[in-house]
Amino acid sequence: IAGRDWPWHRLLNLVLHGISVAFFYALARRVLRDAHGGGMQPDWIAFLATALFALHPAVVYAEAYLAARPLLLQGMFGMIALWAVLRAAEESWRGVWCLAPIAYVGAMLASPAALGLPLGLAVAVYAVTPARRWGPAWAGVAACVVIGLAWCVWWAMQGAADAVASGYVAALGDNAWRWLRGVGYGLAPITAWMAIDMPEPNPAAPTWLAVVSVMVYVALVVIALRALRRPAWRAAGAAGGILAALSFTEIVFPGAWSAFAPWRSYPWIAFVCLAAAWTLARLRAPIVLALGSTAIIACAVLALLTLRTFSSHVAVWDHAIRAADIFGAQAKDARLYVNRGTLHRSQGHTLAAVEDYGRALTLHPDFPRALRGRAQAHIDERRYPLALRDLQRLLEVEPEQFGTHADIGLVYMQTGKYAEAMKSFNTALAKGVKEPKLYLNRGLALLQMGGLGAAPRALDDIERALALDPDYALAHFNRGLIFDQAASAGMRLRDAVSPEIMRIVAKQNIARACQLGHRPACDVERSRAAEQPKVEEMNEAPLRLTPEKLREQGLIKGR
Repeated sequence: IAGRDWPWHRLLNLVLHGISVAFFYALARRVLRDAHGGGMQPDWIAFLATALFALHPAVVYAEAYLAARPLLLQGMFGMIALWAVLRAAEESWRGVWCLAPIAYVGAMLASPAALGLPLGLAVAVYAVTPARRWGPAWAGVAACVVIGLAWCVWWAMQGAADAVASGYVAALGDNAWRWLRGVGYGLAPITAWMAIDMPEPNPAAPTWLAVVSVMVYVALVVIALRALRRPAWRAAGAAGGILAALSFTEIVFPGAWSAFAPWRSYPWIAFVCLAAAWTLARLRAPIVLALGSTAIIACAVLALLTLRTFSSHVAVWDHAIRAADIFGAQAKDARLYVNRGTLHRSQGHTLAAVEDYGRALTLHPDFPRALRGRAQAHIDERRYPLALRDLQRLLEVEPEQFGTHADIGLVYMQTGKYAEAMKSFNTALAKGVKEPKLYLNRGLALLQMGGLGAAPRALDDIERALALDPDYALAHFNRGLIFDQAASAGMRLRDAVSPEIMRIVAKQNIARACQLGHRPACDVERSRAAEQPKVEEMNEAPLRLTPEKLREQGLIKGR
């Protein structure tokens, strides 16, 4: 609807968040109906929780980044589903349960991470109507469970189940640790320690911490379920139970669709705020008023600081562009838009970046930096025909920039046109371009076209890439995969004496890629650790491998 007019997309994000806030307040009032605490009325506790949710820095993060739109949609549909089943428990709203499965489908279309929502619905209904055995509210929950199971069957039929077959315990611990970090950030949203921007621990969380994290997660679930039986604590149990349920599938099924990350906290940060508000409400009303107001003001300040952190560099170019507009923008001012567009793209605002590159090209139609930048932004958005058009125009403007051929080849690869990609890669190499990624991409294109039969030629290109850049993690990773797949297929590469040697070489390359920070390589290394046979335990005579012997086989290049 809004096309590439990114300010309208920002407004839409605010509208989606506003809908989520409204529905959260409505359901919070019902969850907190029996919570009086130190004399604080339930409606005011619900208001406090809603205000904290509306202004939380993690929520601001999801609103500010257009790439986080699925989080807003998942959260909005989740709030609607929760509200619908709670309303369906009331006599005058029994038919509204039909809205829950519809909203659940919307949440699943936004993100598969919404798979755990039916568990959250069940906790919410039980918290509000613990004595009822069956009713419209439970019908809504049952319909959502059926939809979730149908999605699981479809997911399993896609062959994705192999993603969680090995290394499960370690991945479960890592995800539980990340979840606890996210909950901690929800309770203490200090901008300087933002969990959403924290780099992943390298190496991953130690085994003992992973085990403790799983135990803490299970303990929190048990405490939440027990609290549901006590009227005074039921609201806290509901908040904790829903919080755990919404993240259950991501934690318990690691790698099912993507690695768990705290920055995806928007859909469940509301229930962290609900638990915090209920805890404050245990105190006397004047104290709650003072602490609650302080918490709301602190969240608002932290949210503003978060926005300022995200946009401070962009503000410099905003000021320069406004000054240029006052005096009349000229062709030389195109660089201002390009610089701002580059910052937008680096921060994930690809739509805003495309708009700025377009304005630069309006002032300077043949500006190479704008053409290249817009092409890269289109690639980020997977708009490959538009990217190809800009790159071909760039080649006309700067025919001596032979690296553009390599970029065109990459676009062809992304669209499955491997023959055209090979032509572009070969042209770039013939023109004298010597870049590691060019050799790597040509090797991968060869594999796509010829399968394992093209592995020797593909391996030549990948090793040329490593010769240019010995620390090229992606090249190490793909070299390892080629050796591993060839060994499984019974092929011999580099005159290797046995498949076991090839698997050792594969393991060395994947380990090196992991050491260089390539996360998929670390995942593969960890998942295969328990399955890798040891050379000393083979039925054949033990092989004592030394670096010198492997070099004699041509399997280790350099140091």
